[in-house]
Amino acid sequence: MVSRPGDETAVQASVDEALGWTGIGHLSNVQAGLLPIGQRRLVEIAAYWAGPFDMLLLDEPSSGLNARETERLGDILLDVTAAGGPVLLVEHDMALVRRVCEWIIVLDFGF
Repeated sequence: MVSRPGDETAVQASVDEALGWTGIGHLSNVQAGLLPIGQRRLVEIAAYWAGPFDMLLLDEPSSGLNARETERLGDILLDVTAAGGPVLLVEHDMALVRRVCEWIIVLDFGF
């Protein structure tokens, strides 16, 4: 959603939608730095959803997540791509990569 400066209602609606979509609406009054790593990852993705951004860039988003959190992350990434949002994912968790990626490019020692 795009808003003009001073359009607080539209901004708040966009933020509420993004927090609800990622399932972290109940954390809206908690400082992001105080959240566990899995929830911080969801805050990052919610910022993309609320944003106007052209692409979601993620570097090792499953790092530090447990299996349940990684599965939820995968669900959310599939929602992003289903909504037409492009995602550039740098990730070592090949189960997650295979689940969410249509195209995969492998770098071997940076080459």
